[in-house]
Amino acid sequence: MGALARLIVRRRGLVLEGLARVVDALAATDVQRRAVHAAHLAIYGLLLAVCMGGWVIVNAKGLTIPMPGLGFDFPRQVEASPVLVRDSVRALILLAWLIYSLLRLHICAALWHHSPSRTAR
Repeated sequence: MGALARLIVRRRGLVLEGLARVVDALAATDVQRRAVHAAHLAIYGLLLAVCMGGWVIVNAKGLTIPMPGLGFDFPRQVEASPVLVRDSVRALILLAWLIYSLLRLHICAALWHHSPSRTAR
């Protein structure tokens, strides 16, 4: 299993490295290149925040997250609180909308970069 995991990580690294080269080649200016990298960092940061928010919600409901294959539970970070659950769910919905909006913007920018009218200029 360890060899398979290393192969997957190695492949993803190569794919991400290849995507970084494509982005660098497509970005005509330094400002565009920085915007692309900032958008990627924001997307990954928001995805991490959503995962952590889900962990807080589960803990605030008084539950733990079991890891059956690994034989342990994620530790509890907060005490059970209905108010915290309500507020965390609201924050998670906002984070989800931010991810959707950023992804839409990112996809539109990628399509603009690949459009024939742009390459004809």
